[in-house]
Amino acid sequence: MKLPAVSSRALLSIGIRPAFACVAALALADVTAQAADLTWDTGTPPAFASGAGTWDNGITTNWTNDGGVTDMLWSSALDNAIFTTTAGGYTVTPSLASSPTVNNISFTGAATGGVTFANVAGAAITLNGSLTVGSTNTVRLDSKLSGTGSLIVNGGTLLMTTLNSTNNFSGGVTLNSGTYTIRTGSQFGSGPLTINGGTFTDGSQNFSLSNSLTIGGNFTVNVAGASTFSGAVDLGAGVRTISNSGNNLLFTGVVSGTGGFNFTGTGLKNVVLQNALNTFEGGVTVNAGVSLVLKTSGTAVGNSSPLGNKTSSVLTVNGGSLASGNNDGNRTYANNIVVGGDFALTAGTGTITTFSGAVDLGGAARVITVGSSTGTLVLSGVISGTGGAGLTLAGGGGGTKVTLSGVNTYTGATTVGGGTLALGSSGTLASTSYSIADGAVFNASAKTSYSLAAVATTIGVGATTSGFFNGPSSGALTLGNSLTLNFSTNLIADGQTYNLFDFGSKSGDFSSVVLTGSIVGSLLLTDTDTWTGLVGGYDFTFHQDTGNLLVATAVPEPSTYAAILGSLALVGVAIHRRRRQG
Repeated sequence: MKLPAVSSRALLSIGIRPAFACVAALALADVTAQAADLTWDTGTPPAFASGAGTWDNGITTNWTNDGGVTDMLWSSALDNAIFTTTAGGYTVTPSLASSPTVNNISFTGAATGGVTFANVAGAAITLNGSLTVGSTNTVRLDSKLSGTGSLIVNGGTLLMTTLNSTNNFSGGVTLNSGTYTIRTGSQFGSGPLTINGGTFTDGSQNFSLSNSLTIGGNFTVNVAGASTFSGAVDLGAGVRTISNSGNNLLFTGVVSGTGGFNFTGTGLKNVVLQNALNTFEGGVTVNAGVSLVLKTSGTAVGNSSPLGNKTSSVLTVNGGSLASGNNDGNRTYANNIVVGGDFALTAGTGTITTFSGAVDLGGAARVITVGSSTGTLVLSGVISGTGGAGLTLAGGGGGTKVTLSGVNTYTGATTVGGGTLALGSSGTLASTSYSIADGAVFNASAKTSYSLAAVATTIGVGATTSGFFNGPSSGALTLGNSLTLNFSTNLIADGQTYNLFDFGSKSGDFSSVVLTGSIVGSLLLTDTDTWTGLVGGYDFTFHQDTGNLLVATAVPEPSTYAAILGSLALVGVAIHRRRRQG
């Protein structure tokens, strides 16, 4: 309750000396300025009740400071408002004629019913302290919030609808834990946003926040629409785990800090890092269930890139998907990459997407599924690995080509499971085993020469198509190791021809030609550059000087026909004798 103002003259009139009068007046003024804690009370004294009512300034006695014995007016902007939750919830409506100004707003009680602050056109709650949502509270803010105050969520549920899309409070928002539903970009006012935990959720809405953002902890986004953080982002010093199980999650502002991102999720939902001026240093980790999309807005300065500092921020891919989202020009990403699991990789449509950093495969055979695109992927850094680390490129539909142009050092198998794997003019492989699936292409045509002398080569063969090794277009291809033809069918038309190799010239011979899969056997080098054999009812001829494999249906020799007729005759005699004996 406010005390009446007392002047120093009034104090003098009752015999208090001037010096003491000033001190006394200041003391009383301080008492007057102290905030009071008032609790929302719509009951009839002396009963206390929390229910629907109007919050105004100095008109309605919906407040108490003694448990409901006495009802009071709201009259001081310095006072704190306390709302008690109930099982059924209730609505507080700010007055248009006399909108309230408040210091702090808080909630008490363990009831699960929510408190709703209604929207009234032209009315607002002016907040100069903080509005704090506790762990058991459900608060719906349809009212407009203005003032210098802040919003703090320490658990519970915060709901903000499109009705309060013009909030202009300036004290900022701190989300420590709980569940948050927001609909528009201005609902968090003009101040900074800090996220230390919790979950963003909404049925089907988009939201876009332009507030500057500090991420101090891990949080979850489960929003069916797009969720965009367009303000500057400070990651601080930690690696922040962000789980996206909703739809597109976009960070379009500049991201800084010594920390990094660890993205998790379900359903391969897109997480977009868009700003070329990002400078964060702690790296990006992509896990299963996440599709990381790199888009470039702005021009990189120094070591900046969408993946953070080029020299210190490492991209770790444990699963999921990595894609370039730019279709309007070529892009290069220079950050080093650590591959911790199989993942998908997609180029921008009609463009060249280059990853120029070193790629570490670890100690395992990694499968990269190349997404369908008309673009080209270039891995120009050194691809390394330990032990039997190898590389399999799967997919590759839509004409996508993957070019390796670095001096690669991994020694495990290189498998082209689909699409085209090309070696740039300076690209090399340390692999001692190549496998080219039916319909896939290994393209070494940019090389002036190439050697398979130390490489065991396997080519997939189907009913009408096969894998293809495209050697140097004007240089020599050196043979010397084994060739394995892996058939996926044993039903081949008579006269079928397969083009397995092409080259400008060749030297040497394969050490062996073996058939596996649906047709098993081997061919013999029976003439210069010619391998032949009768296997599985087919007559095979492989010309290693042209790279062509010819298949004809085998015709039995005359002696074979005689043997067959003799066998049939014996069978007929045996049947005749059995009938006579019967």
